[in-house]
Amino acid sequence: MNNDVVSFTISVSEPAIEQLNAKLLATSFADRVEFSDAWNYASPLGDVQRLAKRPPTFSQSPLQYLLNALKPYTSSDKAGLARSVWSGNEGFGYNVEQSTKPSTLGFALAVSPVALLAWVYEKLHDWTDDYAWDDDEILTWVSIYQFSEARPAASVRISYETKHAVADLYAQRLTYVPRVKLVVSLFPKDVVVPPQRWAHSLGPVAFAAVHDQGGHFAAHERPDLFAQDLRSMFGRNGGAHDVARKFDPSL
Repeated sequence: MNNDVVSFTISVSEPAIEQLNAKLLATSFADRVEFSDAWNYASPLGDVQRLAKRPPTFSQSPLQYLLNALKPYTSSDKAGLARSVWSGNEGFGYNVEQSTKPSTLGFALAVSPVALLAWVYEKLHDWTDDYAWDDDEILTWVSIYQFSEARPAASVRISYETKHAVADLYAQRLTYVPRVKLVVSLFPKDVVVPPQRWAHSLGPVAFAAVHDQGGHFAAHERPDLFAQDLRSMFGRNGGAHDVARKFDPSL
């Protein structure tokens, strides 16, 4: 297996940066109130103001119902279900907007880099396991949206397209697929954290791991755990080793 890491460079034109800076200079922020910096209201005003004052920097980056009824959930399953409930109650508003009227939101994200910053930053905070984001990381992630050729509004349309897909196609997400091996890695602060055994209702599980750290962006937040799972599942003794050999018979 080739272990070489291939890097890539983000390149942004000067006119695009100048246009961004002009928008930032013309930004009017919301008035400060007693809850302006409370995360339960979304991205804190103080953080957004601080980040918006800095120029963007760039870096190189890289579901068995029967069993559920018969066997009680373990503590990690309960925690995962609690996390899933929290996400549905307190963190799903973004999806309701994106999956129903994405273009309305898209106008704001296209016009205001501060709106884009606040929209993305909220999820970087809420979907990680107390990960210590530094300003350069935050601005790099947001800049990928800001300077992409598709522009920021394109990123919110996937929710609409998923919700409005053909019903049969949409339902296939939760059907059992017998001939495709399924590998599962669960992280405690992901958006939805189902019990591990639920995965057996979706396909033949070739590998499963339940971690006590990490969130939705596990590949960035805990690359060591993510890479360890990949090596275990595709390695010589892994449940998906035969899949890897189809790409490289020498493995």
